[in-house]
Amino acid sequence: MPKYIFLDTWVLSNYTTAAYGQRLAHFIKSNGYTIVFNGLSMAESHNEGWEGGGIEERSARVASFLGNQHCVVIEPEEVWKSEGSRFPNQLDTVPVQLDLNTIHSPDERVSEILAVLRRRQDLLNEGIDVGQWKAKLKPLKNQWLEDVQRIIENGINQGYLIKTANDRYKTDNKEKREEFLRSLDWRLANQSTYYSWQDTSIMRGIRLSNLCLWYRYISPPRGQLPKKTGSDIGDIFQLSLLPYCNAFTIDTKMAPTVKLALEELPCSCQILTHNELKAELQIT
Repeated sequence: MPKYIFLDTWVLSNYTTAAYGQRLAHFIKSNGYTIVFNGLSMAESHNEGWEGGGIEERSARVASFLGNQHCVVIEPEEVWKSEGSRFPNQLDTVPVQLDLNTIHSPDERVSEILAVLRRRQDLLNEGIDVGQWKAKLKPLKNQWLEDVQRIIENGINQGYLIKTANDRYKTDNKEKREEFLRSLDWRLANQSTYYSWQDTSIMRGIRLSNLCLWYRYISPPRGQLPKKTGSDIGDIFQLSLLPYCNAFTIDTKMAPTVKLALEELPCSCQILTHNELKAELQIT
């Protein structure tokens, strides 16, 4: 399998500039990485005011950078489907929706990515509309914390979770906690057959995403109650890809959550926060 690296939106926004783009490209190429991105990446990189953005306009930088690297499109939902369909066997090949190397010329790749980000009319006619993707993302972010609360309340009603006096949650024992996590795993797998007793942690992308949900909202790091925001949904969504990557950039606010999740589900993946990426790029 190729060596994949996932670049979060803050990387595409801040490190594809004239000052840092060559350093990031060298880091990726010297490690033999293939960049992973998807519809959510594009939606978050879309700049509605691109026409007045000047020479360093974000969508132009992102398109130029991605078009000159080896990139693939991998959607988290397709990983969930593949993990669910392979269960109880482990997924060994991550589903790639598009390998941009099939567009042979870098200039052509840049042009096609930019066409998506700038909503070229022929793509809109085909239903490829990053503006709609972005519009659909907004209500998901707005209702995410309510969705999380409903998940928690359902866990309480089902007897998996107990609310404590200090506004945290716990379980009676490890078995109850595992039953709760399995229920979340099957929710993402969207399988009609539900085997509550089987080890669903074999679906590694699904389980890591749910462990991040657990440690962000239900049992956060000791001594911390992380600030919860609707934008968390994007991070937790993309973290489904981490078990299939060799390197993964994450926002600093998610680092404690991811660290705890990886203690339960170890992955041979380099985690890069802002400071760690700057160190790799030798930025002082």
